Amino acid sequence: NLPKNKNAAIVLKPNLNNDMNALIGNSTDLRVIVSVIKALQKRKYKNITIADGPNCGIDHMNIDVFKRLRIDKIAETFNVKTVNLNKSDYKIVELETGKAKVGKIILENDFLINLPKVKTHIEVGMTICLKNFVGCFQALDKRNIHDSLIRNIVKMNEIIKPDLNIVDGLIAMEGNGPASGIPKKLNLVLIGENSFKIDLLCTKLFGFDLNYVPYLKVALEKNHINQEDLNYLNNVKEIVKLKRAKENIFAKLFLNKFFVILRYN
Repeated sequence: NLPKNKNAAIVLKPNLNNDMNALIGNSTDLRVIVSVIKALQKRKYKNITIADGPNCGIDHMNIDVFKRLRIDKIAETFNVKTVNLNKSDYKIVELETGKAKVGKIILENDFLINLPKVKTHIEVGMTICLKNFVGCFQALDKRNIHDSLIRNIVKMNEIIKPDLNIVDGLIAMEGNGPASGIPKKLNLVLIGENSFKIDLLCTKLFGFDLNYVPYLKVALEKNHINQEDLNYLNNVKEIVKLKRAKENIFAKLFLNKFFVILRYN
């Protein structure tokens, strides 16, 4: 349920991981973002913010993702605010890999709407609702999260709890996501309150299982999903089998901190 107070602080958290646009399946579709803003403003809500933190490599190169993806134009047109969570006020929380800085606005708001993109993921099978919150953490903390990515995905969603998830499956990404995959037109939007159960549902919709999406196995261990939820999947039909990411040996070595340094004289 939306807040009764029309001045309530409403935060939209899309996937703006880098400067590749929605039509190649990478970032949250502008049509979804605009539709949500219009729906909120039609209901007279006045205090809306679009917030995300692009990956630290993009920020290091001084690429303005909000500008490149035209989020700044959306904000100007509809008189909403933007916040780069890499550079915003923050609070310190405890993840599996230790303390991390999370954008303060993500924790202190009246209503948080998660706007993730449907993408396959080379490390954890897929990235939809749960992994979208990596973008809430600042700079190198994002990289540290990947030292124990599977368990950190679950941990961060025990801290950050959206009031609503609106999943952009208009043009998804399959194959070597989250950045090097190929677009797949689905014309699909999923809406729900429980991030864990939406991601679980997506395993069946897109032809995956728990063995392919290891963070959901952790979620099952920690009772964020249960046997009843798994049984429900028996009544759900697969709508498309997204191509899985191919194993990337270099990425695996990098993520496990095994580095090979080549010296040339």
